[in-house]
Amino acid sequence: MELRQLRYFIEVAQELHFGKAAEKLFISQSALSQQIQLLEEEIGVDLFVRAKRIKQRKVELTEVGLSFLEDAMQVIRQSELAIEKARNLGQSTNELRVGFFKLALREWIVEMMHEVSRLIPDVEVKIMEFPTVESIQDGLLEYKIDLGMTLLPLKDESLAYKVYKTDHLHVIMSEYHPLASSDTIQLEGLKQEKWVIINKPLHPFYDYIERMCQKAGFSREKNIVQEVSSHEMMCSLVSLNIGIAFMPSLFDLSKEPGIVSKKVLRNSLVPSEIEVNHAIAWRKKQVSPLVKTVIQMIG
Repeated sequence: MELRQLRYFIEVAQELHFGKAAEKLFISQSALSQQIQLLEEEIGVDLFVRAKRIKQRKVELTEVGLSFLEDAMQVIRQSELAIEKARNLGQSTNELRVGFFKLALREWIVEMMHEVSRLIPDVEVKIMEFPTVESIQDGLLEYKIDLGMTLLPLKDESLAYKVYKTDHLHVIMSEYHPLASSDTIQLEGLKQEKWVIINKPLHPFYDYIERMCQKAGFSREKNIVQEVSSHEMMCSLVSLNIGIAFMPSLFDLSKEPGIVSKKVLRNSLVPSEIEVNHAIAWRKKQVSPLVKTVIQMIG
């Protein structure tokens, strides 16, 4: 069995059409059919329903084919990771690939690059932007980056981390909002509020916030009035009193007129602020001397 045959099978299984799959694979339909037939003969079972294909010219996976598809995709994925890993290990040891998520504070990225350049001048730092916190961690697992600026918790036990900033979740609102004069705000007291949020696909910790809100007895879903793609636009809408928003306390709001920032406490029984931990993450296995050195420099 060849990886090529598995790729052919996956394409047919996803397209459910031999002609379309052949076009995508840049081979003839007859050659594709022959490879699928050889694969089925080697395995000893039908992966596609033969009767429907012959009589109705319809492509449908058998139950065995559905199960085999999952395993085949995993095999291809692992082979791609192995290739990527080998390539990356063979790269220059003087290159450090650092990933950061789209909405990360640029000051922190510049600060880290400056420290690395100052203490290890021979290192070439390559900055790579990822859309979300989760995609940063995927980038580490897929050997696309060496270090990732992310948020806790981590999604995989094979990753290690070191916290470099501890932040707190504040709520921002118009200076004319009824709660603007409050010193602190209980999370449970926000259940009736209208919300302005960063687009969910870009939001670095949307799910984390939702879990906190649900523990406080409410969900924001029905009360989201605007989704935006930047903190600047979010602040502008909040200043117009369209809604309120969560914002990390480390963000500088001094240049955002008409907005106040308030501490948020989990609840009256646990009067503590909601922490947001920013961390540098890396793979636990095969840590290079360069990565170890940079980790020791941080924090």
